[in-house]
Amino acid sequence: LLSTTATSAHTSVRPTEVCMRYTQRLVGARNSRSLLKQVRFLFGGEYLASGSDCGRLFVWKTRTGRLAQMLKADRAVVSCLAPHRHLPVIAVSGFDHDIKVFESTGDPQGRPRALPEQPGWDKGPESDAA
Repeated sequence: LLSTTATSAHTSVRPTEVCMRYTQRLVGARNSRSLLKQVRFLFGGEYLASGSDCGRLFVWKTRTGRLAQMLKADRAVVSCLAPHRHLPVIAVSGFDHDIKVFESTGDPQGRPRALPEQPGWDKGPESDAA
């Protein structure tokens, strides 16, 4: 964190010593095979999601820290995730050569489903070469 000091001559920015500690610890996801995993809040902050080296997307309930879901999303590693701003969907990618889009179904068991394939989704990079 930085602090700003303004004087009549100039503005200076210098590091400020800040003591911070974590308030919650969510466990389960692994990060040893790749450098970075994204962590994102979902559905207005109600959930927190992260990828893992086991190929799963982990979703925790933010308030309690309890694991809400663990979804198979890649054969190897899930490193990127992007929730939609308005719709209850999340796009996930990793080492596989595709992006999976999951939709919240409102299922009482909390089971999401993968969205059905749409026309054009089956076209890989080789179709761009034309």
